[in-house]
Amino acid sequence: MRLARCSPALVLALVLTPALARAAWLPGGNLIGGEGDFGHGFVATASGPDRTVVAWIRPVAPDRYEVRAQAWTADGDLATGWPAAGVAVGGSFPLVYGRLAIVEDGEGGAFVAWTTGDGAGLSAYVQHVSAAGSLAAGWPADGLRLGEDASSSPAIAHDGAGGLLVGLLERDDPHAYHLRARIRNIDATGAPRPGWPVEGRVIPNVHGIGLVVDSESHVFVSTVEIDPLTYALVGTRVLRLDGSGAPDPAWPQTGALLALVYGAEMRLFPDGAGGVFAGWREVFVCDGCSGPTRLITRVLGDGSPDDGWIPSPRAYTNAPDRTGGMLLGLVNDGRPSALRLDAGGAVMPGWGAGGNVAMTEVVDPRDVQVAADGEGGAFVAWRDDRTGQDRLYASRLDGSGRLADGWPATGTFVGTGRGNLVDYQLVTLGAGVAIALWLEWTPSGHSGYLLALRPGEPGPLAPLRPVGADVGFGVVQVRPNPTRGPILAIVELPNEGPARLELVDAAGRVLESQDFAFERQARGAVHFNRGRALPAGVYWLNVTQRTRRASKKVVVLE
Repeated sequence: MRLARCSPALVLALVLTPALARAAWLPGGNLIGGEGDFGHGFVATASGPDRTVVAWIRPVAPDRYEVRAQAWTADGDLATGWPAAGVAVGGSFPLVYGRLAIVEDGEGGAFVAWTTGDGAGLSAYVQHVSAAGSLAAGWPADGLRLGEDASSSPAIAHDGAGGLLVGLLERDDPHAYHLRARIRNIDATGAPRPGWPVEGRVIPNVHGIGLVVDSESHVFVSTVEIDPLTYALVGTRVLRLDGSGAPDPAWPQTGALLALVYGAEMRLFPDGAGGVFAGWREVFVCDGCSGPTRLITRVLGDGSPDDGWIPSPRAYTNAPDRTGGMLLGLVNDGRPSALRLDAGGAVMPGWGAGGNVAMTEVVDPRDVQVAADGEGGAFVAWRDDRTGQDRLYASRLDGSGRLADGWPATGTFVGTGRGNLVDYQLVTLGAGVAIALWLEWTPSGHSGYLLALRPGEPGPLAPLRPVGADVGFGVVQVRPNPTRGPILAIVELPNEGPARLELVDAAGRVLESQDFAFERQARGAVHFNRGRALPAGVYWLNVTQRTRRASKKVVVLE
């Protein structure tokens, strides 16, 4: 797959200049990357409780690409030491094949893996970026080469001891349909882990691979097994290896057969009791279908299927709920929803079998993602085109499955409103914080952003943005406008001190007021009208500070 070149995204220079690189969360999100086009794909991971590391593909010349990485704190700042343009994790390549892979290193940094080639063959690489925003000691500047006969992007997992497990699919026979999987364990310096075979553990006759390690150093490997003689599908299977990469004697030597289907995009999560949850996208369900086809099951600590696990409904995605259970992203009667299951597959109290809706409108959402909020609930994100463009929205359900306090019933728009959504990802940091990252197509090219979602500020978090001396006065923007629900007012104040924002109807009656203050001259966001439904019509937002007053019109739709 050769990536098309697009025009530079000029907005990059407007946000991540040295003066604004640590400007906290900006209204509409913080722009990722430096000069030039943002790129064509990204991945992200939490790295500790207070930061997110993101890696992306960036074109540097015609038909030349590179991989960059950047870390952001939960407060919307670039992590200390990380450059505003990101750090290059490898050299430039003629082709970046498939999706990047990323996993935290347990120390505030991350491992990033990718596959590249020139048409004659594919090579896989991995790089270690430290918490300080530089390449880890001992790692090659171009990344550590994993192999020269790769057939897909590597699967990677933190090994729990500062190192990395890497799973690579290789084609040992150019004429054969089946592949082999090679599992390697390398330490934090990139050297082979003592006790593991230097060349890795080989699993023959497979397609697809997934990896995860639990707290007891059990290595779980998911594969799709192919009959080497007939090339017929055997099924999707998960194996457990011990700390030296050998098949774990406590499990069946052939592993556990999950299903007689081709499972793609495997997601494995330890269950905390020696077993594993497995979720995968079922391939060949229908021709050209894009609906939810992710299936979830559980394998117990002895390698046997969990017979008590109720077959889950088809979902868009799954994620651990951080209490031993599982979250599923679903669609319930045309509305984005989430379902929470306990460790045995039973629906948790307060959560409906068809999923609890995260917003009230029927929008036929696509690609619903979920992430644990660290407090028993879930963040839910989805894409819909209710505005005529494909955009990202989000909501939050509490631990009992109800819409969290303060979150609008129609969902919160997450984005800049400048273009169509290309891709997005939710990363949970726990303690009620999640980071939404997205890639959108704008008239100037691809642009990537981050936005924080928090309970203290329902919806997107948009604190003050430092601006220059030419600070105006008043409500400079209303999001959305027209609106059907809550209002986000972007206000500029040239002076610090208290101010008041009032919502006024056409007859001049004050329906709601809110006092606020900025600590300096700044542009900031004020959330308004969260708890009431307004009749359709024209309203005004009046901002007052000392003797100054300004107004902005707001249109409310039915």
